[in-house]
Amino acid sequence: MIGTTLISCITGGFSIGLGCGTCCSPAIGVFLSTYIVSHSQNMKKAFIIFFSFFFGKILSVISLCMISSYLGNKFLFKDGHIGSIDLSKVMSITFIVLGSFLIVKYFYNRQKSDRSCKSCSGSCGSNLKNKDWSPLIIGIAYGLTPCAPLLLIIGYASTISITNAILLGLCFSMASIISPMIVVVLLAGIISNNLYEELPKYIDLFKLMCYGVLIFIGIKTL
Repeated sequence: MIGTTLISCITGGFSIGLGCGTCCSPAIGVFLSTYIVSHSQNMKKAFIIFFSFFFGKILSVISLCMISSYLGNKFLFKDGHIGSIDLSKVMSITFIVLGSFLIVKYFYNRQKSDRSCKSCSGSCGSNLKNKDWSPLIIGIAYGLTPCAPLLLIIGYASTISITNAILLGLCFSMASIISPMIVVVLLAGIISNNLYEELPKYIDLFKLMCYGVLIFIGIKTL
């Protein structure tokens, strides 16, 4: 029974990936593409950003399936609420807060870099590198907003064991990775490489545009 369901789940996830791409919301696709262009210097970095986003989404899907399996059909309502909590609002607020944080961080790091470069004759500005958890956080937040197919998966997860629910969520989310957005990653990786080599002055503009898109998505979906 679970084997047949997993096959259906993989087929469904694959179809959703081809039909909707990485994101049901076109705005998220625009954000992710812009983020890749402005934050990746090469194809490797582009794929790291893409799979960081998707890893976050996978974590959310698996978590929702696990909790649904543990709590049964009392966990998630058809309108996407957990009790009185609207998951879509959680996503929107997360996007607004993260976008605002990234803008503040950008200007702070730029000011810090300018001060550092002045004190060391411009030789240490490139050393101010930090790990960027933003794609992972965005993926987690986006994955917490169930679409209609995901609601069906979560509903079924409430009738099976936690182990099978984890497998169900993993198969569904992994299958949806195969999508046109991978092509976007390839193109964005090529574009970003050219930008860093030929138009470095536009990188900062792309970054701020990316953060603005994230805030816009959050406000629009509130």
